[in-house]
Amino acid sequence: NFDTVEFIVSHGNHERIYPAKTSTEPDYANLGVVMGKTLQWAFRGNSRVKFHLTNDWYQVVQVAGVKMLLQHGHALPGAGSFDGIVNQFRKWDGLLPKYDAAMIGHFHKLSRLPLPVPYGTTAQRTVFMNGTSVNSDAYSDQFGSAHSTSWWTLFANSKRLTAEYAVSLYD
Repeated sequence: NFDTVEFIVSHGNHERIYPAKTSTEPDYANLGVVMGKTLQWAFRGNSRVKFHLTNDWYQVVQVAGVKMLLQHGHALPGAGSFDGIVNQFRKWDGLLPKYDAAMIGHFHKLSRLPLPVPYGTTAQRTVFMNGTSVNSDAYSDQFGSAHSTSWWTLFANSKRLTAEYAVSLYD
């Protein structure tokens, strides 16, 4: 049904081979990256399958003409609150490449966070936080956080995001 299929591999804390406190390996040395590189090798002769792999903690990729900043979310220092997440993205303005929207995970909670409009533009940017694919999340529950089992489905034309839907993974 599709001319091309693209895999975007973004490493995070869930795939670590060793605990971060004891590991001497770089952050990208984890099972998620190993799986991405293995699949890239397995599909090396198939021109319809493309991979976006990076050793950085983020990447900006074109999705239907929209520049999406993608990252796991574990690289957000001190982002225990929605305001903390927005403030960190504000601090990154001017340091990261230009992007139209951002997608993160890590916090196991579905949310949509508007970002301040960058100086000199009227374009609204948003951070979309996906929930978790785990149906029961005792780790989040023990800290009083309510996990959500929904992920965003986004639609775009060649210029901007045109629609967004929170889709429950288990209904």
